[in-house]
Amino acid sequence: MNRKAPDAKKLREMILDLKTDENLLWHLRFNFQPSQPPEMFEVAKRAIKLAKAGKRFDTVMPGITADAVIEELRLDEFINA
Repeated sequence: MNRKAPDAKKLREMILDLKTDENLLWHLRFNFQPSQPPEMFEVAKRAIKLAKAGKRFDTVMPGITADAVIEELRLDEFINA
């Protein structure tokens, strides 16, 4: 198998994505009482991605906008990071 290693920029992006995922999981688990269910992780990630792309009012689930998820789960810190 002859796979090319990622360049330094791509490697930094991959590490940042992993740290962001870790921080998001921690946030959803420990900053809410009770914790958010694990299924909310993917919904939150999708909402953050849409917000960063300027599409905060697109839906992440039927009838639920990225903006609503961001507000309910207090995700602004992940968008501005």
